[in-house]
Amino acid sequence: MATNTAGTTARQLPFQAINFFRKTITFADAGTSFTLGILPAGATILMSTSGIQINTVFDGTTPNADIGVTGTTQKWASALDLDAAVAWLPLDVDTAVRTVTVDTPIIVTVTAAGAAAGEAEVIVTYIPDIDR
Repeated sequence: MATNTAGTTARQLPFQAINFFRKTITFADAGTSFTLGILPAGATILMSTSGIQINTVFDGTTPNADIGVTGTTQKWASALDLDAAVAWLPLDVDTAVRTVTVDTPIIVTVTAAGAAAGEAEVIVTYIPDIDR
C-alpha cells in the first residue's frame, strides 16, 4: 500500500524500467526539507523528466525549491521558481554528476516565507544499474 512516505532503503524494480519518486508539496511545506526517496547505487537521474510540476502557483516571499543531497542541497536543482506560471520546471544544474555511486537520499528544500497558496508535484525519474 502506498503511504506517500519516503522509505528508508533504496528501491528499484527488478527489470529494466524507468523508476521514479513523486511527492506533492504545498505552501505548508515552506521552510522545510525532506527526503524524497533514496536512489540505489549506480542509478542515473534523467534530468529532462525530473523536476517540479506547478499545479497552483505559490505566493509568499521568494518561493522556490532546491533538489539535492545532504551537504549539497542544490546538486540537481537550484531555486526552482515556484511562483512562475503553472508549468514544468526541469532540474537545472547541468554540471551535476547524474549517476550516484552509493545509495543516495534525495533532499528537497522548499522556501516560501509567508505563503498561503501553492501546490506542486516533485518528480525525480531514474534508471537503476541492474546489469551489474
